[in-house]
Amino acid sequence: MVLCARGPLMPDHNDDPYSAGSVEPASERLLDAARLLLGATPPLDEDAIEDIAGNLEWHTFERGDVVCHQGDPSDGVYVVASGRARALYNSGPGAAPRVLSDIVRGEAIGEMGVLTGAPRSATVICTRDSALVRLPADTFERLVPRYPALLRSLARTVVARGQPQRVRAESGASIAIVPAGSDTGTGPARFAAALSAALEKHGTTLHLSSHRRPDLGRADNADVGLHELATWLNRQELLHRFLVLEADPHPSPWSERCIQQADCVLLVADADGPPGKGPMEHMLTRVNESLVSPRVELVLLHRRADRPPVGTARWLDARTDGLARHHHVHIETPGTVARIARLLAGKAVAVALGGGGARGFAHVGVLHALREAEVPIDVIVGTSMGAVIGAECALGWDAAEMLARNYAGFVRGHPLTDYTLPIVSLLSGRGLATLLRDLFGEVQLEDLWTPFVPVSSSISTGRPIAHRRGLLRKYIRASGSVPGLLPPVVDGSDLLVDGGVLTNLPAATARELVAPGPVIAVDVNLTSGLIGAPASYRAAAGEDAVLHGWTVLWRGANPFGEAVQVPKIQDVLERMTMLNGIREATDLAEWVDLYLHPSTDGVKFLDARTMGELATRGYAYARAPIAEWMASKL
Repeated sequence: MVLCARGPLMPDHNDDPYSAGSVEPASERLLDAARLLLGATPPLDEDAIEDIAGNLEWHTFERGDVVCHQGDPSDGVYVVASGRARALYNSGPGAAPRVLSDIVRGEAIGEMGVLTGAPRSATVICTRDSALVRLPADTFERLVPRYPALLRSLARTVVARGQPQRVRAESGASIAIVPAGSDTGTGPARFAAALSAALEKHGTTLHLSSHRRPDLGRADNADVGLHELATWLNRQELLHRFLVLEADPHPSPWSERCIQQADCVLLVADADGPPGKGPMEHMLTRVNESLVSPRVELVLLHRRADRPPVGTARWLDARTDGLARHHHVHIETPGTVARIARLLAGKAVAVALGGGGARGFAHVGVLHALREAEVPIDVIVGTSMGAVIGAECALGWDAAEMLARNYAGFVRGHPLTDYTLPIVSLLSGRGLATLLRDLFGEVQLEDLWTPFVPVSSSISTGRPIAHRRGLLRKYIRASGSVPGLLPPVVDGSDLLVDGGVLTNLPAATARELVAPGPVIAVDVNLTSGLIGAPASYRAAAGEDAVLHGWTVLWRGANPFGEAVQVPKIQDVLERMTMLNGIREATDLAEWVDLYLHPSTDGVKFLDARTMGELATRGYAYARAPIAEWMASKL
């Protein structure tokens, strides 16, 4: 149902510009809406803003209301003043709607249709009780000659949506804290307070609960209806970037309002408690609808920070219906709460580590430089050797521990010398499997304090696979199984090989996990590989030479003949795995937030003895660009 709001519906509040005693409510909120419509345009004079505001229409929508249907005439542009909407595309009769994007406060709806005159390209539905302003198309055409800033603002929106690699930062969010499982203790309330404090670093934050709503009484009080409460909460979104809505420990009208108002629901539970769903989660399922449901994430509270989480799988297995992600938190360790705050604020930092065999040890130095500069590492994504080093970083190892344990495993252990009958691969893979077992034991991906995602390539489906759950060492082995050199890893019906076959530098996956936060990509491919093949990958054998093994061996042994200069089979297999990464490196450098490419020239693919030198190179190289990037963010 669409409602027209024409005045204050809540008691007086000195901090509410829409309450009695301030500027007349409809005029003030429309002035604010006019400023939202102009976006980042330099401020106009107040007379111009008032003129634009006088031509706007204010509409309120309930959760589930349709703003416009795909195919409708484009008779106006909307701007979200508060709340959130979702754009859906239907490709034809019988097809399920596909989610195109979520539309947050300050963003336009229908701007393309108004600019081109084409019908609506998507159906837009409100996922929250929302307030939108509408500027009719004919009014827009009349105002643009007077105020070209209107056209520039909508044009910026069109351009931004045409660049999928660049995800816009959200202007704010309402976060519901909902108890999960059967525990009704104080954990969720303590987490809500800690999260509110962490969010304050990213914008004004209001923490509300059934006992923390100034002058409003309880949600089930007859003097305060739920619609009035929703209206007041929408107004608070104009005053605060974040609302933290702490639900009651049990189902109640206030708890239901928290869920209805939320852009994101954080299910909070004691990690040591029983993992079954509790009454609040059953209420969440009942209230939510698939097309308008908010994002749901799980927060597991741990009593100790000095030991890794265990048993996360049982919590995830009990919630297979749409968890976006999960988090491990120790409330007395501020960094674990700060990570969630950065993710919610669009400020989380992802680090993507590329493959390159032994050259990947340069990642150790780069990570040391990032930590030294106090860059938060919120998510790590890795391919091949980048997966090995990324997992070690996620486990909290420092540079010294990485080098010591990797030297023991890769140099002293000789894991890549187990040659076998070359039917599937040159190596049996047992040496690498033993090494990874020694390094990572039985750790599961979902049990890491810092989220880590190894990337492999499925030769069964032809797609890259980003692994979020399962045995850590298994998927690291898959991520580094160079085709022909090491055997594929069996995963159900899939055969997995080195992630570098399809995405050697997994920055796109990192972007998806933290959007719109920054992505730091570390490329350890040969520097000269970006501009041409290095000498080791060129031939000197004559154009008519047949490069089979006996020819190469004979001409190399013949003191009177000319030796054939061609790469060995290991080099060819490595180069084939890296080709896609070399091709994509130039594009990646243009859209990641910080692209780091330490020199690894002169290092052979399997020469792990150079790891100390490479770590030093990576550290020496990375310090300056990291410092420059950090300075640009201040």
